[in-house]
Amino acid sequence: MTDDRDPRRIPFRAMIPNAITALALCMGLTGVRFAIGGEWEKALAAIIIAGILDGMDGRIARLLEPEQCLTVEETLLATIVNPTWLTGDERRRGKLLPGYLADLVVLSRDPIDCTVDELETVEVVATMVGGRWVHLRRCLTCDHVGCCDSSPARHASAHARTIGHPVVASAEPGEHWRWCYLDEVGA
Repeated sequence: MTDDRDPRRIPFRAMIPNAITALALCMGLTGVRFAIGGEWEKALAAIIIAGILDGMDGRIARLLEPEQCLTVEETLLATIVNPTWLTGDERRRGKLLPGYLADLVVLSRDPIDCTVDELETVEVVATMVGGRWVHLRRCLTCDHVGCCDSSPARHASAHARTIGHPVVASAEPGEHWRWCYLDEVGA
């Protein structure tokens, strides 16, 4: 049996995720329009629907066309190297060379050698931001990982203040302690 389909035609199933993305964009813009008009309840509902649709489009695309998923190498390139180019920082960041600011993580395993299911078990062993090693803290409520207060961004304490999850534990290998930002007490 031969395949008589025209190769220039796009199969309907390939258009479904794009249609969902377009609908999510329309809902987001509709939410902005409602907000400008002071219709806050409608604006909130439209933005929530846009968020749900935005989360669905990628999942549906992977179900319909799993061969179109990104490889680990493509994902690493998109999340590590490309952002420095997009922000115009490629002359200062994005390479492990003398004179470049180092933003890097040391992982427990090489993600390229892992299966998709094993990727979730890869742990961050150490982190460097702007050429300085930072220490990681893990929120005991939601598992958010942020850098310590001796790092430039202080993500862990910012998370505790904004989200209201005050208790963290060290995410450093071999360290077993906890800290409460609210009571300023450790254990």
